[in-house]
Amino acid sequence: SMAAAAHRFAESCLRALNGQSGVVECAYVENREPLSQGLPFFALPVRLGKTGVTGFAPLAPLSPYESDLFNAMKDALAANIRKGEDFGRSFAF
Repeated sequence: SMAAAAHRFAESCLRALNGQSGVVECAYVENREPLSQGLPFFALPVRLGKTGVTGFAPLAPLSPYESDLFNAMKDALAANIRKGEDFGRSFAF
């Protein structure tokens, strides 16, 4: 559930803020990682530290099957990202 995911992420953030090393969680983040293929936001495993996101955990390359699925959804995801960015800008101060 969303509540369980939020709880897990919050606990991981607190562990990292308290100095625990090796804390990794998946998060929908702004990035320029090659796997994102030009999409400005993508869900990736991130390393968490005392200052927040300290980097991205390594990922294995996509299989041909995964690559086909990614390419099939990329345009729809890009459109949803643009909608989210437009929505966010509508609340800019």
